[in-house]
Formats: sequence, structure tokens, C-alpha cells
Amino acid sequence: MHGVKVTQSRFPFRGAGTTMAGRILSPRQVVEIVGAFQQGVVAEHAAMRAKTPPPTSTDAPPSPGSSSGPWVVDALDRAIPEAPLMSAPTLFLPLIFYSRISLEFGFMLNPIVKENLKLYHAVFKITAGWRGSYAGRRVITDAPDPLQSASGGQVPPSHLAVTLTAHTKGAAVLQENIPEKYLDPYTPHEKNTLCMVIKHGDGAESESVGMVLRVTASSIKNECVMVRCLDGSLAKEKQLPWDRVIRVNEVDIPSLS
Repeated sequence: MHGVKVTQSRFPFRGAGTTMAGRILSPRQVVEIVGAFQQGVVAEHAAMRAKTPPPTSTDAPPSPGSSSGPWVVDALDRAIPEAPLMSAPTLFLPLIFYSRISLEFGFMLNPIVKENLKLYHAVFKITAGWRGSYAGRRVITDAPDPLQSASGGQVPPSHLAVTLTAHTKGAAVLQENIPEKYLDPYTPHEKNTLCMVIKHGDGAESESVGMVLRVTASSIKNECVMVRCLDGSLAKEKQLPWDRVIRVNEVDIPSLS
């Protein structure tokens, strides 16, 4: 569409739990959007019988069985039933209705994020509840798709395929499918590491979800990171709060440290 500007923060992708800009939809918004998609489905109508135009001459004889004229319907006339409407095609609900992934992790379904996760590992921290001794340990998402297990099949609903080091002698590398409820996005605290934007800001010039940036500094006091573009140029936003970013590692540097 030429000359049409779409505001990414307002429009969702069909089948995802976020807007085009990665803003996570609230349950109320999800219901409204499903209804909007449903209203937008146009049912195909069966071809209706066209009405016969009136005669050009008033001398047309009355039709047999009609009490008055050809354009007066009485009990002897046979009514033509309306053709039934075809049922609307099935509406596919957003993936979150199938528990494929939670609202909190909706950014993982953003097309830009999915493409970048082929090149970068997202870093998460294990929370309490999953193998107690592993709480606080870092994991990295499997590339090229954290929603696909190492065996090639899809991971269980609301899980991510990740790699971590075993908490045993020798520190063997493990590949696990861990429930999202036991994972938190890891904040990039270190200088010269990389981060990816996972939430859209409030301003019109906010960084796009999926953008990978270089961390130049991290402030514990202000809970934010200072960032630049990968080529060293200025980013749209000089600093980003921790809750809008996640640390990422390049695929050929799968460090868990």
C-alpha cells in the first residue's frame, strides 16, 4: 500500500500474542482482536436468483393460477426460498490460545525476533522450582529455533529448548526443554555484551522489538543499559530499562558465563 503508514505498536499479527512492534497484548485486547478478525471474515454468499424485470407491455396475460396479475403474489403462487448463506471459514485463534507460548514470552513470536534467534542465543536465568540446584544458572536458547527441540520436534507447550552446563563434575553440556515459568530474561550487566529489545517503548522513536544492540554500560542504580548500534552509531534510544532487553550471544559464541 503506497503512502499508507502503519503504526506498529497498534496492529497485531494474526496468530501472535503481540503487536507488530512486539507490545504484548492484554487478555482483554486478545478477546477484542479475535472478535475483530471474526467480523472481518466475509462469508461467501450463494448466488441469489435475480428478480425478473416487469414486462414492457401492459397487455401481458395473467399467469395461470394467479388471481389478479403476474406481479401480484397470492396463496397459489409458489414462494422462492432464499438461498442459504455459506458458513464462514474457521477462524484461527492467536497461538496463545493453544498455550504454545505465554503472553509474557510473546516477544518470541515476533518475526524479527524469530529471525534474529537464528543468529543469536537469547540468555535466560533459571528460577527456583526447576531442579533446585540449578536456580540462578544461565541457559541459552537453541538455534535456529528455541521452539524446536534438539531432536527436531516441537517443544511442549509453554517450554523453550535451551542449552546449559550440568551442575556436576565435568560440566557436561545439556539440552533441555524447560517450562517458561522457570525462566527469566537475563539482564545484560556487562559492558561490551549484546542485548536484544523485547518490549516496545512508549515513544514514537522507540527501538524496535528484535533490534540487537551493543551494551556500552549498565547501571544497577538506575536499572538500565547504555547502548549503541552494532556499527558504533547512535541508537534511537541511548539507554533502555532492564525489563525491555535481554542479553544475547552470537551463535558461534555460546558462552553461559
